[in-house]
Amino acid sequence: MRCTFSKSLHKCDIVAFMQPSNPFTPTFGYAPHVLIGRDGLLAASAQAIEAGPGASRYTTVYTGPRGSGKTVLLNEIENHAAQQGWVVVSVDAGSAGVGERISEMIDWARSVSDNPDADELATGEQTTTVKGIRVGPFYAHRETLRRMQPRWGLRRQLTELAAATDEHDAGVLLSVDEMHRCDSESLLRLANDLQHVSKRQRLPLAFAGASLPEIKHTYLEDDRFSFFRRCDSVDLPTLDAADATRFITESVKAGGGACTLEAVRMLADACGGLPYHLQLLGDHAWRIAGAPAGEITGYAATESILLTEKVMSERVYGPTFNSLTDTERRYLKMLHDLGGAATRRTLGAEQTLTAAQMATTEQWLLNNGCIQILNADENPSGGDTEIGFGFSVSAETVATQTAIESGYETLNPPDRDQRVRMRALSPRCNQAMPRTRATCILRLGHPGGHRSR
Repeated sequence: MRCTFSKSLHKCDIVAFMQPSNPFTPTFGYAPHVLIGRDGLLAASAQAIEAGPGASRYTTVYTGPRGSGKTVLLNEIENHAAQQGWVVVSVDAGSAGVGERISEMIDWARSVSDNPDADELATGEQTTTVKGIRVGPFYAHRETLRRMQPRWGLRRQLTELAAATDEHDAGVLLSVDEMHRCDSESLLRLANDLQHVSKRQRLPLAFAGASLPEIKHTYLEDDRFSFFRRCDSVDLPTLDAADATRFITESVKAGGGACTLEAVRMLADACGGLPYHLQLLGDHAWRIAGAPAGEITGYAATESILLTEKVMSERVYGPTFNSLTDTERRYLKMLHDLGGAATRRTLGAEQTLTAAQMATTEQWLLNNGCIQILNADENPSGGDTEIGFGFSVSAETVATQTAIESGYETLNPPDRDQRVRMRALSPRCNQAMPRTRATCILRLGHPGGHRSR
């Protein structure tokens, strides 16, 4: 390509700069160009902030499988609270010491607010507002931050923040992502502090947490975490065909591109309900078609679907399958061997587990989006209920993984001494779980809470 010059800038550079960028953002936690399917959740959260501590959504735990948009939802909730002049503390619980990281963030924000040039630091994403300043993931009033003292404990910090913002008819929102990965002791201390400030003192301290569904069977079943058990629990809904169609259409239009009706239908139908899945489909189709210069056609949609399945297998289906227990894997293998869909009676006839164990396994897989009820409207319960694969794991992934595992199977089962040596090489956690009268079955050193099944 031949370029002419205008001083130091290429004309082609100017054209490239003026062209709209790819409107699809297939990155975990990255805000989409168009947010769909979450309007009701955002409205309920906004109403709770206005209503005060007595509202049910004032403290909420949002659960959903990988790619369901949990982090994006938390970001939107934080943005709304900040726009109302609230102090917003946002952390993730991906490593130990979540309480210490909250305290460190408060201390850091206080030191920045003491800087006489703090207003000059609030540029770009750190925009100065009428009511406060934004410092990274921490939004706060400068005068509120200056009331904080170094070396205060987290409970006192949260108490003083909530009391100070209450004087300004505002409040504090604490947002914690990846709750399922938090170590139990750190999360327990945080729960006790939140309980004291929010429930006992009735100060305006709201809470929004996000987690994989496994938290329902770990921390939310543990009586020690009573604060989180009393939080409103919300399962993020999957996207339907109408949501997917709207997202593809509006995103392509916003990017200055064009998409045929055939391509829109193909991409919308291929989305299993996860926002991340839909972002991948749109991104691949956009790049394959060479948009916005090229129109997204049925060919681009077809190639996008094939490429997206490979990425989903690596980033969603595989990790989800690997996180399951042996019993849950056997359940999915039976479902695959039966053609990908089967009734409860048929599945029950193919295994040696008790009915209670099968029901527990089904519920766990449903929570994680690994399976779905195919005839829920026709037959919501009973042995004739038909079950199929969900949106978090595919039949192809199950077939591939079980084929690999079967290659390591031996015709002669290990004797007692061999089983003892195998357990020694891969020891269990075996942490006592008094409420379930069992011990943890996960591997030693596992992240998150304990599991008895």
